[in-house]
Amino acid sequence: APGLSPAGAIPGGVCAGPAPMGFGHALQNNQPDHNFVPTLGPGMVNGLGVLDDMNALEIGGFDTTGDNVHDFPVYFSLNRFSPSLGGATPGDVLLSPTGTNFFFVFAPRPTLGLRAGDNVDALAIWDRNATGQREAGIDYAIFSLDPNSPTLAGPDGIWGTPDDFSPGDIFVTDFSGVACLYVRHNRIGLQFNDNLDALDVIVLP
Repeated sequence: APGLSPAGAIPGGVCAGPAPMGFGHALQNNQPDHNFVPTLGPGMVNGLGVLDDMNALEIGGFDTTGDNVHDFPVYFSLNRFSPSLGGATPGDVLLSPTGTNFFFVFAPRPTLGLRAGDNVDALAIWDRNATGQREAGIDYAIFSLDPNSPTLAGPDGIWGTPDDFSPGDIFVTDFSGVACLYVRHNRIGLQFNDNLDALDVIVLP
């Protein structure tokens, strides 16, 4: 597939071979912790059938002064139905600079090694020099793709074949036009058809 690199082309990448044994995961926060609907505890049944959908996550926070203005750059993507896309695509990485009320395209879809029609879903960025400008080979991103993204059909481009990727898989790119499978869905305790909507990365002490 265009942009999918061989194993090792991006440090830490895993682009081939069987899926390893999965790991478990533990509930860190539940809906009531964020005032989401429904306010049910773990294991409780939602009879209403109505759910809030969290599809972005930042553990560290970005408004340190409490004035409702972001004190750090905010990197994000928009889904294919977003009215604010304008001339951008759902495969682009967008950036709203510190303290502003606008955004621009930080990384166009081809720099991530993605196909037309791909929709970046979960996303975490390393702007290593904090320039606010994409630096290929220096900056990194890890991301997932929504279930309708053509890249998930795998290198053969045919849905339902053994080389398909999961919407729960995590990819990595250095914005040089290639992406690599970084973490398989089962390594974080997900099933193949689970759709990873949000992620963040923290350094453990």
